[in-house]
Amino acid sequence: MENTNNKIRSLYTKNLIIFLIVFFGIFGSVKNSQAVYTPPVGIPAPPFGINEVVPTTATQCLNWPSSATVNCYYIDKDYPSATDINNIYGYPNVPRVSIPTTLAAGSYVEIHNSAGGAYTGTDMTITGNGTASNPVWIRGSSSVTKPTIRRAIAIRGSYMIIENLYFDTDRKDVSINLANYISFRNNEMAGPGINSGNTAAVAVSDSSYIVIYNNRIHDWGNKNDTLENDYHGVKVSSGSNSIWVLNNEIYNNGGDSIQTAFTTGAYVYIGGNTFYGNKENAIDVKQGNHVIISENHAYGFLPSLTSAGTAITIHYLPDNVWVIRNKVHDSTNGIFTTGSVNAYFVGNLVYNIHHSGAWDPSSSYQDGTAFHSRGSTGITYVIGNTIDNADIGIQTSNDPIIIYNNIISNRAMSDGNDIHSGTLNALTDADYNLIYNSYGTARVKWGSAGTFTSINSFNSATGKCANCIQSNPLYTNPAVSVYTLSAGSPAINRAMANFVYQKFYDTYGIDIRFAIDGTPRPQDGVWDIGAYEYVGAAPPPDTTPPAAPSGVSVL
Repeated sequence: MENTNNKIRSLYTKNLIIFLIVFFGIFGSVKNSQAVYTPPVGIPAPPFGINEVVPTTATQCLNWPSSATVNCYYIDKDYPSATDINNIYGYPNVPRVSIPTTLAAGSYVEIHNSAGGAYTGTDMTITGNGTASNPVWIRGSSSVTKPTIRRAIAIRGSYMIIENLYFDTDRKDVSINLANYISFRNNEMAGPGINSGNTAAVAVSDSSYIVIYNNRIHDWGNKNDTLENDYHGVKVSSGSNSIWVLNNEIYNNGGDSIQTAFTTGAYVYIGGNTFYGNKENAIDVKQGNHVIISENHAYGFLPSLTSAGTAITIHYLPDNVWVIRNKVHDSTNGIFTTGSVNAYFVGNLVYNIHHSGAWDPSSSYQDGTAFHSRGSTGITYVIGNTIDNADIGIQTSNDPIIIYNNIISNRAMSDGNDIHSGTLNALTDADYNLIYNSYGTARVKWGSAGTFTSINSFNSATGKCANCIQSNPLYTNPAVSVYTLSAGSPAINRAMANFVYQKFYDTYGIDIRFAIDGTPRPQDGVWDIGAYEYVGAAPPPDTTPPAAPSGVSVL
């Protein structure tokens, strides 16, 4: 018996030791870790700039607070003992006054404003020479009370993280030029709301692997001015490759929240942002190839003298622009291309889209439209979207457009069209859509074939929409803009698997077969129509008792 007890105690001790090793191995460094960022669907994770955790000053700046540490800069311009004289780095007891401009790998710059004053002066250039393992940090001391910067700053070099700063001025910006692996994160840029010309709060050019993450950028330019003042939140210009603009709030600017305008360069990823209230657009893709726009929220875009009030717009023939799983609402127009090579509008939710001013439902350019295509040299794909309460659902002038798997419901204008094709292109096609209006009629304008007021008449005359449905989609609660499908919806299991999902995977190596709320698609092996995928209730647990054992004897 004693031998047995000893064995039990020995086993218990071994298990306890293993548990403690695993526990402290996993949790012992939690203070210096953070959750790994998951980007929006369709966007690859950036290799640098989000998951990096700031080093602690206790390990990075060993001699603080009483003396300096090489490559650790302590800046507090208004502190009584602050000086730059014979004070290369500064430290808490004797800070530097000015921000250094050339920084070696591994440098750590901590900026304070103990007296609340702004850092002012002429334009400055900061060059960082960081590496992947030893990046340069330039940061405000607190994410809550960010120090104020009131001067233009140009960022050059590599592997730098700029965070926790507050930019507040009339016409200054942050330009990132001739740089790579730069992260601009957790900052606020607050303009004065005046017309100060055409520029951008954050301008990127001739750079690669740039991350603009979790910033608030607002009131640059005057959104109410009758004159054009294209002051954008973020602008990506020529020579730029692999640019991420993620999880920012950008609003009330004189121009766009984000504009891409480059003839050389590619791969811009715009995801998880919130945009509203600009004078112009949420996103304006003027040029650039391989632009992926995913999981953004855009609303409140109304007409001005320089803009029609379109939330997301594409111009000047960029190729491979993907607009996927975005929510756009309460604007004059939803998602437009007025000139692209190939554009893909997949899995978006667009609602409350209404014209302002003249109304001509026969026009192929009428405002109040959820999706629009014209002037393109390739094909526009409108696949798996949900549209509700728009004056016009899907509209094209003469572009080839593929319209599959969409819900178009509750058209706001009785004489508007759910689908409008002005001059019919031979490649244009429509099928597997659900159209519903509470007053009972669908309206489809199909080029010279005419306008049809039912799916059946449209199909009979054109052969299109053979698998379309004219029925109530049975949204869960549309009165509060909840457009998930309820049990019994005719949209469930009535769509067709479309090639665009495989094309995206073949091109980018990322699976985008997810509904707008993150539900994997399809459920039950068959796709649902619209941006959502119905998930039924879990089956009840099996409460059948097990069968009695047989062939068992008791010894």
